[in-house]
Parts: sequence; C-alpha cells; structure tokens
Amino acid sequence: MHRSLRLENLALLPISVQRFAIPASNGSVSDFDRLIELLDDERHTLCLPVFYANLDPAGIPTEENLTTDTVICALMALDELHDLNDSHKAAWADLWPRIYAWTIFFHAYREYLVEPFARPDVCLALVAFVALFNRDEDLKTMIGQTVGLRTLLITAWIVIMESGQQQDHWAFRDLCCVLCDIRIDGLGDFEEIIEVAGIKGLACLVNDTISFFLFGGQSHMTEDDVVFLGNILLFLGNLRNTKTMSRALVAAGGATTITAAAITWLTRNPPSDAPTTVAIVLGCLNILSGMVSGHRAMRDSVATGLPSCIMFCLVISLDRDAHGVLGLKQILKQTLPASTIYQTVLPEIELQLQYLRRPGENRHVQSSWIYPDWISFTTLADERIAFMKKSNQRITFFSRHAIIWSAV
Repeated sequence: MHRSLRLENLALLPISVQRFAIPASNGSVSDFDRLIELLDDERHTLCLPVFYANLDPAGIPTEENLTTDTVICALMALDELHDLNDSHKAAWADLWPRIYAWTIFFHAYREYLVEPFARPDVCLALVAFVALFNRDEDLKTMIGQTVGLRTLLITAWIVIMESGQQQDHWAFRDLCCVLCDIRIDGLGDFEEIIEVAGIKGLACLVNDTISFFLFGGQSHMTEDDVVFLGNILLFLGNLRNTKTMSRALVAAGGATTITAAAITWLTRNPPSDAPTTVAIVLGCLNILSGMVSGHRAMRDSVATGLPSCIMFCLVISLDRDAHGVLGLKQILKQTLPASTIYQTVLPEIELQLQYLRRPGENRHVQSSWIYPDWISFTTLADERIAFMKKSNQRITFFSRHAIIWSAV
C-alpha cells in the first residue's frame, strides 16, 4: 500500500476534521457525509486513506443483503475519487483494484439496487478512471490485463451512443481516449469485447459512432473530433479484422463509412499535421483491406472515394517502408484489380478514374514506388470497362432483334 493511503496520515488533518475522518474510515455514513462538506483540495488529498478504506473489497455484500452502510460509504468514496488528478499518481496502482471491484458490484446489481444505493451507469464512471490511470504507462499495462474491463467499456460506449447526446455527454471524451488503448491480445479479450452486443451489434456501434463524427450535423471537424475519430479507427484496427467481424462491418455499412472517414481527412477538414493524415488514411486502408474483397463492399468503397485515397498516397510520395502500408499494397495490387470482374463495381471505378487521370500524369506522382501498380490497375480497369461496354452493346443489339423477331 502506498504511504499516502495509510490511516496514520489522518493525524495530519486538523482536529476538527479528524473527528469525522477517523469514524468515516470505519464506515460511519453520517461522519463520512460531514467530512465531505469540510474538504478542500489539500484536505481531500489527506483523506485518501478514508476513501481507500471504504473501498475494501472485503466489504462487498452478498445477494442476501445488498443495502448496507458499507455500500453507501463505497459510493461516496467512488464519487470523491472522481476528483483524482496527477498529484495522486503514486497511489493509482493501489486504488485501481478496489475501484474496479466495487464497480463490478454496482454494475452486476444495477437492476436490483434502488436509491440511494443505485448506480445504473457506473460503467461511465469507470471510463473516467481508466482515462485517468492510462496516463501512467506501467499502470496502463496492468489495467489492460483486468478481466472483464473490455465488457464494461463497451457497455459504457452503448450507453453514451443511446443517450443521443454523444458529444455533450460528460464521459464521451474519456471514452474516445480510452478506446484506442483497449488491448485485444487473444480470443478471450475479443470475447469480452463482443459479450454485450455481439459481433453484429459491435459492428453497428462502430459504424454509428464514425457516422456521428462524419455526418452528425457539425459544420466542420474540430481538433478534438479528429483525435476522437482517429482513436475509434485505432480501436477498429486493434480488432485485427477477423473474417466474421469484417462481414459484420460490411453489413453495417462500414465500407462506406470507413472510406468516408479517410476522405474527410483529405477534403472537408484536413488536419495541419501531415503525418496524422497519412496515418489515418493508411489506417483506414488497412481496415478496408479486410473488408472489400466482395463486390458489394468494394462497390460502396469505390463509390465513396477509395481510388482517391490511393491517389493521395501517390501524391505525397509515401515511403515504401512507412508503417501500415500493407493494406494499401493489398488493395492496389490484389483486391482492386480482382474487383474489375464485377459489373457492379466497374461503373464506379470508371466514374472515379475520370477525376484522377490528370493527377496521375504529374511527374511527381510518376516517381512514386506505387505508381507502376497504379498503372497496372488502371490499365486493367480500362480494358475491363471497354469489354463491359462492348458486351452491353451486344446484349442490347440482340435484345432488340429478339423483340423484332418475336413481333414477326
């Protein structure tokens, strides 16, 4: 236990405060309530032992007796700890297990507890603690190994999105900051992620959140929006795009939404930090590379501007060894060329390429290491487009003559 959490520190408080702090640390609700009224910033720090003591997991009640003074004191301790800041950093590692244990209790019995014991959205308070504690790299690792944490964070995400007040919700900023740090190191972690909503529900949640940033009615994206949206995309990338997840994202409209996210960076409100733009576009392409092998997803992505994302990588002379280029390579060398067999995709490719012919003639673009692959794709696409048009003309010709012969 860190020394700042030891009960002997209460002796540093004024006598007038000690008289309430000591019985409050022993679970007296009335004294705890009076103590809170007397606290200022300095006394709040000295009262950490009171909060710590009232979050002892040994006091978590059983189902037979959920409404005790211990529960009330634990609630007050959690509420007071919301004011934690970096000055308490040394105590975070000891506080986290107790905060999490009580959060699990309040979440598990949220439908059974009534005022003043109820905390139906305690998962939102947990988001704030995780966002705070993640500032410490060592503690971030420990938190990432907490069993069940991912399920509670996804639950909080759902609650915020269902509130209809996403950006105005007090926990939304913290949630967006936390999502990119969610570790998914194995099947167990992934199962925690999908436990609440299932794969389809998670796909819809991701898609709806990205859509909110892109099409939520705001006239432009603020710097915070850029950071938050980037964190959502990082979370999606961390899922490692299993085939099942990719199919669910496609069904939820993810091919369109994720392509639109990349295009938003490039057009509507491009950030001043070029490396951020590159990272986001490449991140979107990496996610899309696991999604657009089917004609429906590719058609939607191309129609939204996928070729423009690739042209951006040509224009900036992207480094061959840049981090995260695998998705770009796969899409340009394999997936896009393969998609030219689909008649539903070819018209969209033709429409997009007509806007990219002139940029593709730029000498700077032609010096890019990606350019030969771009030319291979566009050459193949032109051949397939010409063949499609000729085939359609033949079909039209024979159809007309068939109608004539049937009339005769």
